[in-house]
Amino acid sequence: MIKFLPIIFCFFLLSACSGGGGGGSDAAPSPSVASSTASATGTASSVPSTKTGTTSGSATASTTASTTASSKAATKGTTTATAASTTLETTPAAATSDASSPLPTSTESSKPEQTAAFVLPAGARRLVQPASTDTSSDLSTESQLLIDCVVLLKEEAGCSADTLPLIGMVTDNPSIEQIMQRVLVSHAWMGPRFREILERMPPEMLLLMRGVTAIVISFDIRPSHFQPYSGAIYLDPNVMWLSQDERDVIEDTPDFRTDFNAQLQFSFLRRYVDGNTDIKSFPRGISSISIKTASVLYHELAHANDFFSPANLQQMNRSVPIHLSLSQVSPSSRLSSTYPLQSFTLNALAAVSFLGESASLEQETLSAADAAAQFSADYSSDYYNYTNRIEDLAMVFEEAMMFHSFGLQKDVAFTQTGNTSCSGYIVEWGQRNRLADPAVQTRANFAVAELLPEYAEAVENSLASMPAVRMMSNGVDWCENIRLDVG
Repeated sequence: MIKFLPIIFCFFLLSACSGGGGGGSDAAPSPSVASSTASATGTASSVPSTKTGTTSGSATASTTASTTASSKAATKGTTTATAASTTLETTPAAATSDASSPLPTSTESSKPEQTAAFVLPAGARRLVQPASTDTSSDLSTESQLLIDCVVLLKEEAGCSADTLPLIGMVTDNPSIEQIMQRVLVSHAWMGPRFREILERMPPEMLLLMRGVTAIVISFDIRPSHFQPYSGAIYLDPNVMWLSQDERDVIEDTPDFRTDFNAQLQFSFLRRYVDGNTDIKSFPRGISSISIKTASVLYHELAHANDFFSPANLQQMNRSVPIHLSLSQVSPSSRLSSTYPLQSFTLNALAAVSFLGESASLEQETLSAADAAAQFSADYSSDYYNYTNRIEDLAMVFEEAMMFHSFGLQKDVAFTQTGNTSCSGYIVEWGQRNRLADPAVQTRANFAVAELLPEYAEAVENSLASMPAVRMMSNGVDWCENIRLDVG
């Protein structure tokens, strides 16, 4: 058992969330211009307010279900799963059918351990449904098992890998069909949509699914995160909707970290770009939402494969709750010990920006230029990396894979504190393609080799061909600084 497990969730508590750079979700609570998504996709949140990308807390513990008669809430039964301090409110519904299932066969021994079961209020279980359902009206033993292990979970308890194995324990090369058998949703459209997105993902993305037990997509998850107690990732569907009806069922509660950075005198912004175009400005369609979802998935799956690394899958103790079978040495700990970040100042500032700690008087006086001076002298790819070593690994991995898989570059900048107007965010230091810096790239290659060894050489070759680092113009606003003419 990793000794820091009790304090690790996206921030460093029990659940690891998507967080920072521009891709995984809107990980770091800082604005990024263009339409915002409050899902955890390690990347920019929109200029106005939403800060996303990391979760606080772990998904497990208390579960409550509520249904109301109001027009909007009528479709939203609320199931809250929390452990330590994260809450997941899920109200799943059925989606499409599928044939094969990698789950254990329906025997008494397949039932979740008593320590893991949480008894919901009468009828609440009916709110939770798998994306791939049986033709019968009753849930199969396999489907109920999935629900019991990833939604009805209590803190310090959990199903064993014998009960609910990681996908990578069932197959070395997960297929879309096998992945969909592990998907739970709150609304029927989310299952087919996630399948559509998976069909547009590169093979390396599917391979990373071996590190999870399940994928939960629900209207009330914000931000997206990974939960080591269940081995599942929990996704905010805000990036996935295509119609207004789909958008209307998604909870609009702001990310809880939205105001954390208000104590400081600077903002940190990020975005993925295709040429000189922010990907968040692309018209909403299946192709554009698939790319945006990819950054979330790369980030959250980095967390999953950090906790349950491919090198250790077959050596795990399958008879104990899954989080008790973690290796003592993780990929993130190896990255931290081999290529440690140097700035204690940014570590402390990140605790304010992303964990909600109170700023000291000295921190309150630091400018964007002060923070940038520390950042530019270090080897991090993003400010959010300083949250903890777990997010450091996920951020640098996400960015490397977004370039390798989609050719997307990333902008980062420290700016003056802005407002809802892009012109208010004046860049005091910024770069495109920081990952092209040799020291930063070395850390990225290390992360990929740890989490996705089969693609280590290919990704290293891709990163070696990246355009050079390009500096932004100081004193010019964030939006104007997108015109860097980098191919």
